[in-house]
Formats: sequence, C-alpha cells, structure tokens
Amino acid sequence: LLTDYSALPFIVAFGIWALAVPWRASGVSGAARAATYMALGALGPIALLLGYQWAAFGSPWFPAQRYMPATFLSVRGWNGFSVPSPELFWRNFLDPRYGLFVFSPMLAAALAAPFLRRERGGPTRTELAVIFGATALLLLFSSANQFAFLQWNTGVRYMVPAAPLLFLALVPVLLRAPRWMVWTLVLVTITVSWSVSMTRENVPTALAQVLVGGFTLPILIVIRKTASGYAEFVSQTGVSPLPIFTLVGATLWLLWRGVRFPPVEADPVVEADGSGVLLAPSRAQHEARIAERV
Repeated sequence: LLTDYSALPFIVAFGIWALAVPWRASGVSGAARAATYMALGALGPIALLLGYQWAAFGSPWFPAQRYMPATFLSVRGWNGFSVPSPELFWRNFLDPRYGLFVFSPMLAAALAAPFLRRERGGPTRTELAVIFGATALLLLFSSANQFAFLQWNTGVRYMVPAAPLLFLALVPVLLRAPRWMVWTLVLVTITVSWSVSMTRENVPTALAQVLVGGFTLPILIVIRKTASGYAEFVSQTGVSPLPIFTLVGATLWLLWRGVRFPPVEADPVVEADGSGVLLAPSRAQHEARIAERV
C-alpha cells in the first residue's frame, strides 16, 4: 500500500480473513492477539518502505503517484482514481490486449468452482469466498483506476495478483473436468503464454506472429528491427531461434542425463577392543575411488 495504492483491495480482503479465523476460534481476544502479531511482523517492511520513499522522494508519507506529472488520466478523480468504469470492468477480464482471461484462458474455468461438490483437500466454502471476494474487490478497484486504460501498452497488469488465487479455485475444477476439456484448456493457455512470451505483444498479435512467422525470441525481434543499419538481409529475413533452442536443449539433456556412480561403501575398521565399526570415507578417499571406477 505504501508503494502503490492498488494493493488496498487485498489488504482489506486478507486482513478481514486473518482476523475472522482467530475471532471464530478464540473470540475478540484471539483476533486482537492475531492483529498485534501481524502488526509487529509488518513494522520492519513498512519502516524499510518509508525510508525508501523518504530517500527517493523527500517524504516518507505520500505514495509515488503524488509525484507523477499530470496526464489526461491522472486528472480524473483523485490522482486517476475515480468511480468504477463499466468499460474497464469487462476489459480487465476480456480485452484482447490486457484481459486476464485472454492471457490465461484456463483461469476462466475457476468460476465453476463454487458450483462443484467439495472434494477432500480442496478449498473450503470459506476459502472460495475469500478467493472470489478478493478477486471481486481487485476488479472493482482496478475498474476505478483510470490508469488501467494504459494496459494496452503493458499487457495484463492490474489483475495479475488474482491469478494465484483463481488457480487455487481452478485445481478442483480441472480434477473433475473431462480429460479432453483439461487438455484443451491447458494447451490453449500454454500456446497463448508461449506466443506472448516470445513476441511481447498482445494476444491476437502474438498468436498471428507465431502461427504465421514461426518461433522467435524477443531479442531476435529487436535484432531484426535494428539490423537495417548494419545487416540489411537480417532486417528482411530475420533470425531463426532454432539453433538457440537446439543448443539449450542439448545442454539441458547433458545436465539432466548425468553420470551415475555406484555407491561407495565404507571400509570396516577394527578398534583396539576388537569391535568392528563402519566409518564413512573421507572426501579425498571418496573422490579417489570415483576416479578409479570411471
């Protein structure tokens, strides 16, 4: 919260949960004791952040947004925070440039979790309520943050903290879903993530570049775009990443293959009283025996 006020929804959601659990177990005293422990645990990190803001901006008390120059978005409401926008409400999930479910289609299946019968080891009803309550608060907050309109330049950003929470709700859905549905969700998500990681573009552009132009890497895209001044043919044809993939794959295969040595047993040593004990060899003895067997 001290570095970016977009952390507020999760502070509220998890703060309520962290107090509700000891409240139900031990009443007011348990909740007060838990709150005290959490506050003491937060003092160190908070002091560090306050010191950083003091050194960086001249005051420990104001968030970084206070020092940003005015933009056409920051003048809306309070430093860009206004009434939730219905447009941002759906775009934060479904916009092809930065929607969470577009960048990770698999997470959309987590919405089915509340309608399934709970299995042993899965999230409880209370935990699901926390997961979706925190996600809803984050969505509401991010829809009020007008800077979310700039995500077309960064990709999914403001809803990313909800991803691990939704994944916890997704797991029991995947365990109950038909195999073909699981494979479809996983393969589509991997394809999207792979394409976006290789091209650093929005989802439609990334998929088009990979499916039409083939595999690539961000550094190779930069080389192709900047090669007109020193290698015209590279700017026209690009550079294939296949040699890099082959080299990395061969290196990993060699590392994972490894060399298996038979176990080295310790030599029995007879003490003065005649009792036999088993002593582990020294490091030098161990290495010498390995060298002999190789």
